[in-house]
Amino acid sequence: MSGREGSGHAAENTAAQKIERQITVDASVERVWSAISDHEQFGSWFRCVIADPFVVGQTTQARSTSEGNEDSVFAILPKAMDQPHYFAFAWCAGNEKGATDIENVPHTLVEFTIVARAGSCEVTICESGFENLLEGDRDEYFRMNTEGWDAQAKNLKAHFAQ
Repeated sequence: MSGREGSGHAAENTAAQKIERQITVDASVERVWSAISDHEQFGSWFRCVIADPFVVGQTTQARSTSEGNEDSVFAILPKAMDQPHYFAFAWCAGNEKGATDIENVPHTLVEFTIVARAGSCEVTICESGFENLLEGDRDEYFRMNTEGWDAQAKNLKAHFAQ
């Protein structure tokens, strides 16, 4: 399924278990890169506190500050940082949240791709790998994360309106 929703593009492919959001932000590539790759800036729009800076291959813990999810703890494992255009991380779902050995538990991959446009940037957020999750969890996490990326795309866009 694919369609336009306001200023963001939304696409879900339930067969491949992939969520994709595309937004345009009025900011330079450098500002967008910082908002995505700096753990403190990322935490401000993602509504979480991240323990350590993002370093490829090093897991860091995060705690949600989002209302109603304050007790949610999750791990982030940066997989690639190609400044200033691409950042990817693995994270755990379900009972594996908070795990420190992400490679050996069910996880998904989140990718941010930044493309400069005239006076703005296009940011594509893609989460894939739901087929790696436990069969009984896949549909629920796909549904929850679909809603979550709707909110996070809005949060990221609003981050640059400040």
